[in-house]
Amino acid sequence: MYVPRFLSSLHAESNWAVASLVHVAGSSYLPSGALMAFHPDGRSLGVISGGCLEADLRARVESDGVRDTAQLLVYDLRRTDDLGFGPGAGCDGVLTVLLEPWTDDLAHMFEGIQAAWALQSADAGWPSLSSIPLARVRRVWHRGLGCVTVMCDVGGHLVARYSVPVKPAVGVPADTEWDVYYEPRPRLVIFGAGPDVPPIVSLAHRAGFDVVVWDWREELLRRARFPHAKLLLTGTEEAVAAARVSSYDHVLVITHQYERDLAILRHLARVSPFYTGLLASRKRAARMLSDLPDGHRVHAPVGLPIGAEGPDEIAVSIVAELIHTQSGRRQAHARGVLMDTAEAGWK
Repeated sequence: MYVPRFLSSLHAESNWAVASLVHVAGSSYLPSGALMAFHPDGRSLGVISGGCLEADLRARVESDGVRDTAQLLVYDLRRTDDLGFGPGAGCDGVLTVLLEPWTDDLAHMFEGIQAAWALQSADAGWPSLSSIPLARVRRVWHRGLGCVTVMCDVGGHLVARYSVPVKPAVGVPADTEWDVYYEPRPRLVIFGAGPDVPPIVSLAHRAGFDVVVWDWREELLRRARFPHAKLLLTGTEEAVAAARVSSYDHVLVITHQYERDLAILRHLARVSPFYTGLLASRKRAARMLSDLPDGHRVHAPVGLPIGAEGPDEIAVSIVAELIHTQSGRRQAHARGVLMDTAEAGWK
């Protein structure tokens, strides 16, 4: 799960409430860790379910104002009668949500996560997949004290700890603990800024990637074409170094010039990004890959085989493959993230 970008827009606002999906038993539209913000005036940011919970959460914020006291809510979406959340609810699980006011403590926790990641960011390059620091947020419900204690560590280093008073909760056992994890956003570095690249950037940004676009042609690197990407203008030989490509990154090579693509791929072979995709015909890709060192894996032709035609459909196939590979990496990483609380200095 990624930390939502919309949280940065809440810092200057007042009266926002944030709903955190802290636990899922069964199935749900989103995994635990999903966040959504609500304002008493009806505004909302993000999504926390497939439409099952939003109306109820919005009504609570608009009626109660959720100012100084949080609410711990349990939604049983397995019911199909009128006592549930409507017949045929999209989820089939029990979802626990903490609805709390947007406070300095909550803001500082997410700022601390970002600051910890910045010390060893994807831009600087993590040396290996196992060294990527996940952020863990643990929430403990103390029924006797009427509060939830929130603790957060990044890679075992404590970055935040605070308590928030909670209204009496129904259906939540005393001293229940929930852990959720957040990971740094993956980077997508695209070499080439031709007419087929803007749709890829747009979709990848919406899918959660931080995007970098490189090209040697200044006229193509316009903010109007790439409003959601970092832009790099250098010569071809400096491209990979200027983008600071690491083993954590996803990379696409789309210059549509044989010698330029080959030069970039040779530089990438020394870095071994997590994913390298080449947009080229099978024949052209085979010829190019034969000139590369053994062991450097390149997805070519790039994208899932969905019979895509034209820039928009090709962008869908490419970003779908990026999501697929990122999901596989996330699952593999998640199997080794558990740690004892003492390692984070928790008591």
